[in-house]
Amino acid sequence: MPDKIHADNFQTASAAFLDSLPSSKEPTRQTYAAALAAFAQYLAQAKDLSLDTPLTDYPEKLLLDFFLWLDRRGYSTFTLNTYLAALRRFFLFHYTARNLGPEFDIVRAQTLLKGKLKLHYPQTRAPDDLPSLVLYYDQQPLPPASGGKEARLQRLCLLRDRAILHTLYATAGRVSEVAALTRQDVAEGETDEVLITGKGDKERWLYLTPEALAAIRAYLVERVDVKTGLFVSHGRDSGKKLSRTSLWRVVKKAAEAVGLPDVSPHTFRHWRATQMLNDEVPLEIIQELLGHSDIGTTRKVYAHSKRQRVKEAFQKHSPSPRQALENNPQDESGS
Repeated sequence: MPDKIHADNFQTASAAFLDSLPSSKEPTRQTYAAALAAFAQYLAQAKDLSLDTPLTDYPEKLLLDFFLWLDRRGYSTFTLNTYLAALRRFFLFHYTARNLGPEFDIVRAQTLLKGKLKLHYPQTRAPDDLPSLVLYYDQQPLPPASGGKEARLQRLCLLRDRAILHTLYATAGRVSEVAALTRQDVAEGETDEVLITGKGDKERWLYLTPEALAAIRAYLVERVDVKTGLFVSHGRDSGKKLSRTSLWRVVKKAAEAVGLPDVSPHTFRHWRATQMLNDEVPLEIIQELLGHSDIGTTRKVYAHSKRQRVKEAFQKHSPSPRQALENNPQDESGS
């Protein structure tokens, strides 16, 4: 491998970047890999660039062009911000660790992007009827346990999908955190709190509601395997832990069925945080529940919820001048 990055193309550079990430950061690595894969697709379709173009030949408006390319393809605001953050980390890694030359100015590239698009945390709004996704699986008829092989398989998968939705709804956990749960973690559905190591290697507790525990027990009692994963495949790769993508598909199926196609597993985190804010739970507790290392992150992401509550209170308690006089009449003495 050359000493300087200016001789590297994207594929060599992306492999070096991903290899630099510690093994404990596997969820982060998967996110960065997805962002780099999308960027590779962009390069393959770009007019003046290719996968073989040296990094130092990239134009300064590259991040902006990549953003517009993603936006035209309908990526969500959250994904746009996540992918762009990954690309900035990719370039900064080569800037500092691998001596990226001055030809490509990452600082200038970021300035162009921020100046035109003013990137910030998306104002995430979870639909009020998000709980209907949980009820979707709850209301599906359960095939009889005495049925044939196919019926038993359908029964097991439905019980699993019910438990997945209840767990996402109850815990407000990240999809990677829920996918990583084991049967031992939840004590076969007998404990309502689970200590996990989440993003940033930070330990925190996930809490399960009675409904979630009941759904988990109903699923586990039907399993005859001894695999340790809580949510596993029952088809191809039987017994293997479900991936984040598989959990996403379970959520998406219910979301499309109830008419909420934009919902993802992450939406459950936003719904739970908004619900707790509306119930006047202190922001510090919500920060701990979500696993944000900085309360500023919690405040930024959910500032719109607080602002909406302030607006509603303002409208409720802002009488017109006439109403104000009618509500506070002077006494007969004229005082």
